Amino acid sequence: MIEIQQYLNLFQQKLKEVFEKDIFFFGIQGSYARGEATENSDIDIVVIFENLGTEQLLKYKNMIDTLPFREKLCGFVSGKQELLHWTASELFQFYYDTTPILGTLDDLLPLITQEKIKEAVKTAACTIYHSACHNLLHEKSIEICKALYKSAVFLLQAKSFLEKGIYSKTKTELLSRVSKRDAFILSDLQHEFLQQNLESYSIALIDWTSRIIISD
Repeated sequence: MIEIQQYLNLFQQKLKEVFEKDIFFFGIQGSYARGEATENSDIDIVVIFENLGTEQLLKYKNMIDTLPFREKLCGFVSGKQELLHWTASELFQFYYDTTPILGTLDDLLPLITQEKIKEAVKTAACTIYHSACHNLLHEKSIEICKALYKSAVFLLQAKSFLEKGIYSKTKTELLSRVSKRDAFILSDLQHEFLQQNLESYSIALIDWTSRIIISD
């Protein structure tokens, strides 16, 4: 298992050496940020540049190619202005799932309105609904089904935030705040996804997202 704090210290040191004052924000998101990482987890790094052009991007590429665990590295990179003009409904999850290490993302908060969070919930529900129907009929993949359940956790985080006014960063926090009707998303993820259960898992997900889609 990667010692994430040591790795982040190394990453930050490299950023400062290569880019000096060009970094607006550096942080981490995903399972390592939530304290839920496993041996298979990726390292989801977030780097926001004051200005990001192709020269900076290639410079960043060359930097991360020198780092250990390169195959685990992923995440988000952007310029500051691009992020401030991003599709606002996508910023809710981005803001709350990202743990700051250098700088702050608080400039995004005025953009994350209740209406935009509702839009994020609706869009996610529509996407999962369509994907679950398509997978059940055509792909018939239990791995796709499991991935959709994982995506549904992010939907549930936004839905819970609208209902409770509190962001639940971890699955444990989320489970303590959601209704029984919503909790199956989290409880099913604790079990092994077997091919013979594809139909029942898919139908449960389709029914759940259907209720969300038509609720407004």
